[in-house]
Amino acid sequence: VVLNGGNYKGNTDNGAFIKPRGEGKIVLKLNGVNYTDSSDNGYVVALDSYEGTDISLYVDGGTYSSAAGINVYNGEIKNAKVTATGSTWEYGTAIEVVGDEEVDRYVGGTTLIEDCEIESKAYGVAVGFSSKVTVQNCNVTSADKAYVVFPSGGTIDVVGGSYKGELYIYELDSK
Repeated sequence: VVLNGGNYKGNTDNGAFIKPRGEGKIVLKLNGVNYTDSSDNGYVVALDSYEGTDISLYVDGGTYSSAAGINVYNGEIKNAKVTATGSTWEYGTAIEVVGDEEVDRYVGGTTLIEDCEIESKAYGVAVGFSSKVTVQNCNVTSADKAYVVFPSGGTIDVVGGSYKGELYIYELDSK
């Protein structure tokens, strides 16, 4: 699925602008898209209905504002402004790179976030389920936590840029 430009408002699928389903290989590309959702529980991309293990997201440019931000497993987010307007970890994480332990999917994904403006009332960038994220030359501003590692573990490499907010690692699960 490729979206080249355009202005979109409001969510379209059960609280999400994009909510992939099924289990086959999916590649999503958002190029210069401007999306705004003012609901209390909206996502830009929500992966909770996808049941497979091969999904990639590529964002190049644009602005994305919603309560819960972007869920990603694998891919790149570049030259974008991502704003999460919610105030809890669930509805307030701008970019969340995690999986789903119950079906053992998305584990170990790798994502590059580069040259982005990331704003959140709760969490800026969060990682879990052994996923790996490189955040390069981004400005992350959070009223709470700029970077978070969830209990299931993961890695966030920060190269350049700036951040405002707490750095936080939950007590990690012992598995």
